[in-house]
Order: sequence, then C-alpha cells, then structure tokens
Amino acid sequence: MSVKFTLSTKKNVEFTEIRVTIHTRLTSQHSGTGIMINPKYWDKEKQCVIEPRFKLASAEQRQLCAELREKDRLLADLRRRIEDAVNEMKYSKGGELSAMSLKELIHGRQGEPSADVTTKTISQYTRIQEATRVIYSMRDLSEGRMKRVQNVINKLDKYEVSRKRAMTIGNCTPEMLADFEKFLLSELESDKRRNHRNDNNAGVGKNTANTDLKLVKAVFNYCVRNGIIDKSPFAQFELPKAVYADPVFLAQNELTAITRADFSVFEEYIKKSLKERVKKGEIKVMPSAKQIEGFARLLEEKRDIFIFQCLVGCRVGDLLKLTKGNVNESNDGVYLHYIAEKTTKTSARTINVPLHDDALAIVKKYINRDGVRLLPFVSAQKYNNEIKRVFEAVGITRNVTILDAVTQIPKQVRICDVASSHMARKTFCGTMFNEGVDSSIICAMSGHVEGSAAFARYHNVDLSLMRNAINRL
Repeated sequence: MSVKFTLSTKKNVEFTEIRVTIHTRLTSQHSGTGIMINPKYWDKEKQCVIEPRFKLASAEQRQLCAELREKDRLLADLRRRIEDAVNEMKYSKGGELSAMSLKELIHGRQGEPSADVTTKTISQYTRIQEATRVIYSMRDLSEGRMKRVQNVINKLDKYEVSRKRAMTIGNCTPEMLADFEKFLLSELESDKRRNHRNDNNAGVGKNTANTDLKLVKAVFNYCVRNGIIDKSPFAQFELPKAVYADPVFLAQNELTAITRADFSVFEEYIKKSLKERVKKGEIKVMPSAKQIEGFARLLEEKRDIFIFQCLVGCRVGDLLKLTKGNVNESNDGVYLHYIAEKTTKTSARTINVPLHDDALAIVKKYINRDGVRLLPFVSAQKYNNEIKRVFEAVGITRNVTILDAVTQIPKQVRICDVASSHMARKTFCGTMFNEGVDSSIICAMSGHVEGSAAFARYHNVDLSLMRNAINRL
C-alpha cells in the first residue's frame, strides 16, 4: 500500500489543490484533499510543502510560513489516518478502502468537517474558495445547501482561471467583486439543460448571481467578526437585486387533463417523437412496439409523480426520498407525513398532508413494487426533463409570461417549456390559496416557514377569480 500526494493539473491558477492517490494490492483511489497551495511551495519529489527562508521576515512572510507549516502538518496527519484505515480494513475486515470511505476520512461524514478542518487556518491570505469550504463545512447544513456551496466554489475557481489571479480574503476588493459579478452575468458558460429561462449562451440570471454573492458575503462577515480582516469588501459593493415575476402554475382544468390522460396519449406522443428523430437522422430505425410501450410507461410514471407532488406540495428533494413508511392511515383518512430536509436543521417538525383520492390512487398503483420507495425512483434532473414532455404529450402548451434570467425582460414561452418539479409545488400552494384556504394551513402542509418570501410570491390570483369579479360588475 502506498499514499501519494500530487498537485491538481489545473492550469493558469496561482493556487492549486493537493490530491491524494492510494494504491493497494487490488485498487487505486483518488480524491482531492481540499488543501490549496501555490505550486512554487510544493516539492514534487518529496511530496511535501516547501517552507521558504527569509533573512529578515516581515509579518506577512511569517504568516505565510505558518500557513505552509499547517498545511504540511495536515498532510502528514492525513497520511497517517489513511494508512491506519487501510490497515484496519485489511486485517480486521479483509476488505479494501472504498472511495466513499476515503472521502469521509478527508472531508468528514456526509459533509461534517473532519477533526483537522478548523477555521483557525483561515487568514487574509486564504483563497475565498478554501475559506468558503471550511466555514460552511463547520455548519450543520442540509445536503442541498452544501451542494449550493460547492457550486459557488466551482464558479470562483472558473473566475480565477479566467482572470489568471487568485481571490483571497485579504486581496478581494469591491472592484474585484464587481468583476466577479460581471463574470457570472455575462461570461460563465450557461447550462441550457437547466437554465431554460436564459436565452443567452453565457451568464447566469441576476437572481442566481444575487444568491451566489450573498453566500460569499456571509464568508466575509464571518472573517470580520473573527478579526481576520477589518472590513468586508461588501461594505462598498451593492448586490444585484433579485427580481421575481408572478409564479406560473397550472389551472384546475389543466391539472385534471394531465391526471386523466390515458396511456394511449403517451404512447402516441412517443411514436410521434421517435418518427421525428428518425426523419432528422438522430436515430436510424424505429424501436419495436414493445420498446415504445416501455418508453410510454416511463413517461406515464413521471406524470404520476408530478400529479402526486401537485397534490401534496412537497419539495422535489423530499419527494424522491419518500418511502412507503411515510404513508399512514388514521381515523379520518390516509396521511403523508415526513420531515422537510431543507428546514431539518432549524425547524424539524413533521409535516402531515391528508392524501387526496387521486394521490391515494397513485400510492396504491405502485405500493406492490419491490423496495421501500413510495414512487418509482428517478433523478431530479431526469424528472424535470420528463415533466416538460408530459405537458407536451397532453397538449398543455399555452403561452405564459416569464422574465428572461439575464436581461430581466418579460418574454412569452410555452408553459410546457418551463414546466418543472417546482411548478408542482407552486400549483399546490396557488390552488389552495385561490380556494380560500388560510395561509397558515397551506404552510403547515407545504413546509414553508412563517414569513417565507417564496410563499408570499405564490399568492397569485387565478384568472378565473378575476373573471368572476368582473362578472359581478
């Protein structure tokens, strides 16, 4: 068994990550350590940190040496922990160290910090990405929130590559933040699969940039509170304002149409889609009738999941984790009960939602499937993609008005093109509100916390209520 430390192969960056490779008799495992270093202070042959020598070291140079010694200590301790873990696996369990076990050794279990990760290692010379990773890993955040943190870290990495300079806690200025905002809004490559509200090939939306910068701002606020820096660059930087249009959700007749759609609707849609792909040359031959039926069944499953979500109002992250044990029968009917992951850390209350007859029918449809999951498993991204196809198959294609993510200019799009799992949640809240249900009751079932800004945006008056009001004149 051998443990080897190497530098990441990323080019044109002042700081790069130290990676670890473990070779055993049967396998090799690789992982980033989260420890960043300037390559000029790294000895490739000895796999250790080089501490520079100064005749009369300044305060800044002494701080640099202290940081380098700390990094070297962390690497030595990591090597010891890995060797101990591999030997324990070998002699007590007779197995090999898995990739997941390696990540837990380095970063802690399920996002919790390891014993050696400490905010004491942060100084004004620490890169913002590293400070962000350390500070947020010390908090008790949900899995979804930690993914958001990692997403921002990735964007900061891309910015550094683009500008060929490092952003540290000490050198970040309001001008640099403005440049980073410009990079987010107009230069960062846009993922068209996810960002359907963005007509451009580059740039995230202003609301996304606002969220990203708020996350970074919290890092600087921490550094100010702990005396790492005297003043945050955000004190002289104005965050881009988040602007939201009225939420788009299904009318009752549209929800009914999707619910009552026969299997033949999906089968015909799949046939038509495949014929178009053959015509365009994307596929060579039409699949068999049995394959087409299988594709249609999968689309029908996504329809069922979407309708169920519209009737219970839970977040997609909670929806995909529901098990058969989350459904219980009581004296007055059947209830779905679960604890929302997003608010588990701050308000771990059980959410109870009485199941509508259509929701109960969907539960019974899949209850005898193998496994513990309540509904057929699907990834969140695949689910969002298929919802759009469900809308199109059923003919729910009316135009709606949304804001372009980058320009904030209103534009007309088909509702099927912006359909998503979050639209199911909006439909649940919006329908309840338009039926006159008290806000506190809706929040109790949807899992929104009191005073939620997102919930306030769902109070969009249905067009049918406006028509009824006009008819009274």
